[in-house]
Amino acid sequence: MEQQFSKNPEWEEIFIASPETRDPFSDSDFVTGSYSVSEIQDLFSSEEIIPSTELSKLKEEMVTLLKDKRTHFHPEDHIVTDLLGNIHLKAGHSEKLGIFPFFTKSIEDEKKLLELATQTVEEFKLKFSPDEELLEILTKILLYWNRLGDLVLVAGRFKEKKVLPLKFQIFFILVGIHENPLDNIIVSGEETNVINILYKFKFLQLSKSEKNKLYDLVLNKQRPELTGVVFHLYSDTYKGLRNIHPIHQRILKKFHELNQEEKKEFINSYEETGKYFQTYFLLKKALSKKELKEWFQRIKKMNGKAKPDSEKCFPGFNEKEDILKKYKFLQQENETHSLSPFEILLLLGTNVSLNLKSDIQESFQSFPNSYSANRAFAVLNYYESDYRNFLLYIDKAGSLKHHSECVYLKAMSFLETGHKEEAKTILFALQNKFPNAEVIKETLRNN
Repeated sequence: MEQQFSKNPEWEEIFIASPETRDPFSDSDFVTGSYSVSEIQDLFSSEEIIPSTELSKLKEEMVTLLKDKRTHFHPEDHIVTDLLGNIHLKAGHSEKLGIFPFFTKSIEDEKKLLELATQTVEEFKLKFSPDEELLEILTKILLYWNRLGDLVLVAGRFKEKKVLPLKFQIFFILVGIHENPLDNIIVSGEETNVINILYKFKFLQLSKSEKNKLYDLVLNKQRPELTGVVFHLYSDTYKGLRNIHPIHQRILKKFHELNQEEKKEFINSYEETGKYFQTYFLLKKALSKKELKEWFQRIKKMNGKAKPDSEKCFPGFNEKEDILKKYKFLQQENETHSLSPFEILLLLGTNVSLNLKSDIQESFQSFPNSYSANRAFAVLNYYESDYRNFLLYIDKAGSLKHHSECVYLKAMSFLETGHKEEAKTILFALQNKFPNAEVIKETLRNN
């Protein structure tokens, strides 16, 4: 059998409002540690705290039946989290599955254990024993058999006597059985105690090391029930050592088990990976036809899809078009990033240059996976002679990177970075496609 709990609490209460020492056993407070019978005798009359002989006997019988003799209650074993960051009580035994040995070696012992637990609950209605180990054994059994009402009754007796251990208080708070009266606590040893971290997640603020702890527990499959909380914490983290991508993959395997609200929450995060084809099929399972159509139009517009084969001449700037007028119109629609590469370069040399730069940067930050936003940002880097960044971001422009203006700027970037052979290969291909384009001929003559 494991050693008895230490009397040193992992949490401590701090009362900031009043500097004077307060009685930790007053009606408004909770006891935050484990106390021995002798310590409790100093606070309650001997009649109240004399351990019930019957309860002690029932405890011994239950311990005898337990196959692994482990009696400690670990709250985190009995919770589950969803993608909205909520914490719920995990369902225990299901009657549909029938009775099967879990705590004991046989079905008969399992039934006997449940009978003893029921007798213990009845005994607690009449008598009280400040036996924390008995509370832990009883809690594990009652939760497994979904006897939550009985558990609350027994825990209520400990609460009345001001000796309900803090981890039970936190557990009841997290699963919504009790309101949270622990408004003024701080934590020590928080990085190793999952239930303490979850309390901080729900009511306070987590440190980076605590977030990392939860992430690692899920990724290492030690605590899969914490996937919801970890998703909630990392849903917008796409870079770095700990990011959302492996969490996405785990959730995808059980996407059909999510409720409608969770599906939408997941898709909002998954969409930012730029995997629109996969996202589309997930959306079909979560949205109405109207919502799906609206999403499809939004993504199509955001990515600025184009058909390069429709080009009949080397595009360039159409002198018949008032490019400043076009820019102002697109600016009102927040779509200046949809300007063609040559149009952007031309406008960057005018008095609207600063506004255009700001528009492009804002579009890129708002839609980091947008083809047209990446293309515009790449052209901005080209204008500023950052050719390596141009090549990096133009490669993220999807089908738009095959637009002839992009291909030409790619050839020019290769020339500027010393890759002349690659540049000439591209320029000759462009010349074959657009034999009348003077700018291509001139570039080949000069190089």
